[in-house]
Amino acid sequence: MTELIHQLTQQTYYQLNQLTNSLHDRSGLERRALIVLFLNQTRIKFAKLMVAVKWALNNSYAPANGREEESNKDGTAGNFIINKSWDILRVIEAQDSLLRNAADSLYNLHSEVSERSAPIYDLTNAVDVLTTGAYKRLPLVIHKTIESPTITTPRDDEKKRVIDRLSRIIHLKLFSASIPSQFTEAYVLNGHAVCGVSREFRAHITLKGDTETEPWVISHLDIFVRSDPELTEESPNLQHPSFSKQIKEVNHLAQSRMSASSNPLHDLYEVVHAFCISLQLYILSHQCQKLSKIQPSLQLVSDGSDHSKKIVIKYWTSSSVTASNTPATSSQSGETSKSPPTLEISSSPSGLTLKHTPSITDPSNHSVPLMKPRSDRLNLGEILNHVINAYVQSRLTRAYESLRPTSGGFDFHSRSRLLPSEEDAHQLCLKIDLVKNSSLNVRIDRRTGLYSLKVEPPSFEEDFIKLLEDRINSMDVGEIKTVVRVSLNRKMVEYYESLAHSARLTTTRRLPKRSLVANANFTENALYIRLAQPHQDYFLVVEITEIFQQKLFLIRTKPNDEVTGLVNIEQVEALPDRHNGSIELKPLPIAACYRILNRMRE
Repeated sequence: MTELIHQLTQQTYYQLNQLTNSLHDRSGLERRALIVLFLNQTRIKFAKLMVAVKWALNNSYAPANGREEESNKDGTAGNFIINKSWDILRVIEAQDSLLRNAADSLYNLHSEVSERSAPIYDLTNAVDVLTTGAYKRLPLVIHKTIESPTITTPRDDEKKRVIDRLSRIIHLKLFSASIPSQFTEAYVLNGHAVCGVSREFRAHITLKGDTETEPWVISHLDIFVRSDPELTEESPNLQHPSFSKQIKEVNHLAQSRMSASSNPLHDLYEVVHAFCISLQLYILSHQCQKLSKIQPSLQLVSDGSDHSKKIVIKYWTSSSVTASNTPATSSQSGETSKSPPTLEISSSPSGLTLKHTPSITDPSNHSVPLMKPRSDRLNLGEILNHVINAYVQSRLTRAYESLRPTSGGFDFHSRSRLLPSEEDAHQLCLKIDLVKNSSLNVRIDRRTGLYSLKVEPPSFEEDFIKLLEDRINSMDVGEIKTVVRVSLNRKMVEYYESLAHSARLTTTRRLPKRSLVANANFTENALYIRLAQPHQDYFLVVEITEIFQQKLFLIRTKPNDEVTGLVNIEQVEALPDRHNGSIELKPLPIAACYRILNRMRE
């Protein structure tokens, strides 16, 4: 019992030292947990020891093996337990020795059996003989005494004959096989049938044997779907091991489908083409996520899928384009939509297809075909530029067509034309002639999709231009006719104001109602020009009609309580034809006004 207590104490001391050394690199919480665990285990051990000591002290019977005197002589029953324990340990050690000897014997027997059952092959020299046709480990004395003949191997000729025979068999098998119409190439090369789709994939397949009934085997598969080489940051890494693993899985799936199909080439196309389409959508979605960080107006819309079927992209969604000035887009049905334009890239049996909402149409209201992406040079930025340019051109074309005259209206269409923009030759500009070598240029900002106006030469205030732009952007494209009408009226009024100022006459855009006669109902486009002394009570009124004809009146305001007069100058004076259907500006009839006043005085 004394030895048992000593061993348990030594073990506890050793474990305590180990615990102390391992607590340096641990956190406070881990230290507390390890100390609690050590204390629980130690408590259990000493509790067991305490039970054994109490049992030994309480056991008073004598051993039955003739050692009674020795046991009583010791005075404790603990010695009896220790002796029995040592006997048990000796029996266990003897059994362990016997088991160890049996295990060693079995291992030695296994080694001897494996060595005697299989011969030792000279694999290294066998490889040399098969590949080079020579044995390199012969004694040197043989080379000195006997000149070895040159060994010629028929390997190349034999290989060529096998390849030619296999190529003829593959030709016959291809001739009788059903080849998908989507394959752009299908030919035989070096014992392989090479088939695939241009810029998408190419598969090298062969036969297992030398008969036509042998199944097809895929020996190599090339995938050409890539990002544009000019793109670096926007492109995913296709050199990652996971991509190579996917290629192997596609190869395995296509092989299993071909082995169990009556039209193996069709199954090959369906499997590999589906993977290429999914890869293209993955690359484009990755590029869109990168572009959306650079261009905030670009937004990738998630439809709940993993973009393996389609990608939906909305552009012109910048926060600066609010609901009040979002560009109005018209659909084929004539309805107006305030939602931003959407580009949907989806998969189809022929490849990727682009669908734009609203539809992009030509002047004949036919849909314009969009650019088909190149699978070997995928560039979402280039696709978006093409789509946005086509949509901008379509909107400007609709604006140009909306200027056609209605019944009894003015023909703005004949004064308009679509020209390349001076800032960018690839962009269109709607140029509308106003008066006197002045024009109104209508463009669409590719970054926001909003209309922008510019008068050449510049003469309108920026606030007035901004007001006209807001009117087009907040309403339908048909409002462009109203904007052109307002701009043309403004230009004509400015022209007559400049003529009046050149004659040193003052102008005003309105007169008090009490100063006008009862039947002098002029529109807002009227210009009032005060004549010089002594006729300062008279005004020359230039009124511009809805069809941009100029009506001239001479009115007299009330100096006191006298009755005013209203004279239609064109009815009194013979003036040049001012109603010939054009808006050519004429000089102001100042001299005619003075002649009328002189006749009135006489």
